[in-house]
Amino acid sequence: MAASTSPSVATINFNPVTRWLLVLPAIVAIFGAWYVIRWYVGNTIAEYSSPVDQGGMEMAKMASRWAPDDPLTHLRLAVFDEQAFSAENMAQAVEEYKLAVRLSPNDYRNWMALGRALEANGDPEGGEKALRHAVELAPAYSYPRWYYGNLLLRQGKTDEAFVQLSKAADVDEAMRFQVFNLALHAFEGNLDQVVKAVPSPAVRMQFAIYFIDANQFDNAARILDKISESDRREQSALTQVIIKSLLLRKQFHAALTIMRELEPDPSQLAVPERVSNGGFEEPLPPQDQRPFHWLLVPKPRLLKSRLTIRPTRVRGACALFSSHQTSLTSSVSHKP
Repeated sequence: MAASTSPSVATINFNPVTRWLLVLPAIVAIFGAWYVIRWYVGNTIAEYSSPVDQGGMEMAKMASRWAPDDPLTHLRLAVFDEQAFSAENMAQAVEEYKLAVRLSPNDYRNWMALGRALEANGDPEGGEKALRHAVELAPAYSYPRWYYGNLLLRQGKTDEAFVQLSKAADVDEAMRFQVFNLALHAFEGNLDQVVKAVPSPAVRMQFAIYFIDANQFDNAARILDKISESDRREQSALTQVIIKSLLLRKQFHAALTIMRELEPDPSQLAVPERVSNGGFEEPLPPQDQRPFHWLLVPKPRLLKSRLTIRPTRVRGACALFSSHQTSLTSSVSHKP
C-alpha cells in the first residue's frame, strides 16, 4: 500500500511478525471463549441430564465430549454406567471415575466414588486404597469413614473397621444407630465387645438411650458404667435425654443417680422415699420444670359476673314494689 501524502493521514507499516503479534491475542481470546462456552454447556448438560432410563446416558456422553476436562461430566457418566447393571458398564464406570480423580485429585468425593466402584468391580484392594485417600482428604467428614469402614468390615478387618465407623458416628449423629446395629451383628450381641469397638462417649450414650427405649435397663446400665462422669457432664445434652427417657419409663432411682452428677447444688435434689418441700417452707418457683419438684400451673382467672334482678309489674295483680323499682346486685368472683 502506498504511503499517503496528505499531512492529516499517518501511515504505519508493520512487518509480518508484528502483525501476527497483534492478531495473536485476539485469536487466543476467541479460542478461550470457545473453551469456556463448551465447558459451561457440558457442565450444565451433565448437571441437569435426564435419568438413565430417559435417555440420560446419551446426554452424559455428549456432556463429556463437550467438556472433557470437567470432572463432573465424567462423574455423571460413571453413575449412569453403574446404573446400567452390567460388567462391561461397571468397568467403564471405573474408568470414568479414574478420569474424574485425575482431573480433580483433591476432591474426596471423586476418590470415595472410585473406591466404591473398584470394590464393586472386584478390586477390593484398590477400593481400600482409594477410600483411605478419601479419608485423608476429608478426615472430619463422616461418609468417607463410613464407606471405608464398611469395606474393611466386609474384608474381615473388624477392629480396623470400627475405628473408622466409630469416628464417623462421632461426627454424624444420624449414623450412630447404624454403627450400633453393625456392631451388634459383627460381634454377635456381645455387649462388652460392642462397647469396646466404639470408644466415643457420645456414641455409647446413644446406645444407652437405645436400650432404655427398648426397656433393656440392665444393658443400658452396663454401657453407662463404661462412660466416665466427666464424659457424661461434657455430653450434657445426651445426658438430659437419658434422664428424660428413664423418667418416662418410671426408672426414678436410676434417673436421680445421674441427676446428682449434673446438679451443682445437692440441696435441690430430691431425697428417695421423701416428699420434697412437703411443708412448702421453701419458695416455689413458677413453671419449675425440674424433675421431682413442685410445678405450679396458674389457671386463668374467671371474669367477674354481675347479676341484676329488676322486679316488674304483673298485669292483673298488685306489684310488691309499685312505687319504687328496686335493683338487687350480686357479684360473684371465682378465684383459683
